[in-house]
Amino acid sequence: MNRSTDLIVNTNLAMQILDETGVSPYRTFDSISHFAELLATSRGRNFSPRITHHNITENTVITLIEPPCGSNTAIIKSGDKYLFIDTGYACYKEEMLSVFRNIIPELDSIKKKCFITHADVDHCGLLPIFDTVYASAKTAECLRLESNNEDGFREMNPLHKPYVRICKVLTSYTAVSAEKLSVVGDKKEISQLIEQTGFIDFGELHFELFEGKGGHLAGESVLIDYDHHIAFTGDIFVNMKEMTAQQAQYNRYAPILMTSVDTDKELCTAERTALFQRLGIGKWQIFGGHGGMKSYTIAPTEI
Repeated sequence: MNRSTDLIVNTNLAMQILDETGVSPYRTFDSISHFAELLATSRGRNFSPRITHHNITENTVITLIEPPCGSNTAIIKSGDKYLFIDTGYACYKEEMLSVFRNIIPELDSIKKKCFITHADVDHCGLLPIFDTVYASAKTAECLRLESNNEDGFREMNPLHKPYVRICKVLTSYTAVSAEKLSVVGDKKEISQLIEQTGFIDFGELHFELFEGKGGHLAGESVLIDYDHHIAFTGDIFVNMKEMTAQQAQYNRYAPILMTSVDTDKELCTAERTALFQRLGIGKWQIFGGHGGMKSYTIAPTEI
C-alpha cells in the first residue's frame, strides 16, 4: 500500500472508529487536517524549537530541545561524551540535524548514541541516524516488530492504530534497524506501578532505570539520578503547564484522534504519582517527554 492510499484508508478508519464513540466524522477530519497543517507549517524557516541549557555540574550540561510538534529531545553532555534522550518526528530531520550541529560541531564525526524512553512515533523519528539505540527490553521488542514491517504496540490497539498510521505517513517515519538496538535493564514482567530494572552510567551521571507498568505504553522507561536530582520521565509525566503555544496547539489533537494518548489513562496517572513518590528530598530537575523542564522541590516534611 502506498503512502497516499495508506493515509486515506486510515483517515476513513479513524472517522469510523471515532464515530462509534460519538465523535462527529467532521470533527475527526477537521482534526486530522489541522494536525497535518501544523506539521507542515512548522518546517524549514518556521521550525522554531525552544532550546534551554541546564547545568548539572561543571562538566555536565543538559540541553533540552522542544520542537513545535513531537517529543522533546534532550542532549546530555558529560565531559566529551554525548547521550541523546528521545528524538522527535522524522519529518524534522534536517531541521533537527542543524540544531544538533550547532550544539555539537563534531556531530558528523562521532558515534551517536540515544536512549529512547518508549516506542511512540513522535519520540523515535530520528533513531535511524544513531549508531546505538538504548531501550528497555519491551521497547526494543516493539522497535524490532516495526523493523520487520509488523505492527508495533500502539498499532495493536484498534483505537490508536489509525492515528499512528496517519502519523507515520505524514512524518515519513522509518523504523530503526534492529541491529542498532541495545537492551538495557532486566527483562521481566512489571508488577509494581514503576519498578527498577537496572542502572545506566553516563559520564558523571549515575541513573537508576525504572520501567512503568504500561499505562502510557508498554516498555516505558524512566531515568533517575539521585545524586544530581534529575529525572527523565518520557510521557509518564508531561509538563502541560510549561508548553509553548505551538506545543499546546499540537497536543490538542492526539487525545481527540486516539481517544486517549495513554494505553490506560488511570494506570498512567497512578504511575505518575508513584514516580514522584520515588524522588527524594531536595530540588529536582524533571525532564518530561513534552513541555519545559519542571523544577520540583521535596521538603523533609513531605517524605
